[in-house]
Amino acid sequence: MPTYPVPNDHFAGGKQLNPPSTYPAGEGLPDFLNDLNNRATELESGISTPATLSASGALPAGQVVVLATASGAVTATLPLAADSLGREVFITRSGANNGIVQRAGADTIGPAATSVTLAADGDGITLVAISSTRWARKAVVS
Repeated sequence: MPTYPVPNDHFAGGKQLNPPSTYPAGEGLPDFLNDLNNRATELESGISTPATLSASGALPAGQVVVLATASGAVTATLPLAADSLGREVFITRSGANNGIVQRAGADTIGPAATSVTLAADGDGITLVAISSTRWARKAVVS
């Protein structure tokens, strides 16, 4: 392992210069750099490209879902909370018509709601499956 602190030739005026491209034989990146790289990979893999639902149906997989309501109202049906424990999803509406998020089965959204209407363009809601029968409202954007 290289010794720490890193030799001064890697820094100039408080700015990091290019580190050596290789380390001595048998040595990889210092442990703290491996940890940072692994955490960055975890964070990147957790960020999803928005999924779009333009006709009523099951909520698609992903952390961000856009209800494309330009041609008419779109209803997204949540998966069963029991099958989604811990899942967090942000749902937003884009278009002139209502976006509706409805429960599956006997689940509830919040304490007792069966659906949520996103009435204005840009409205959104973050939901989290917190029990086998309940989606909690984490945040509402309007």
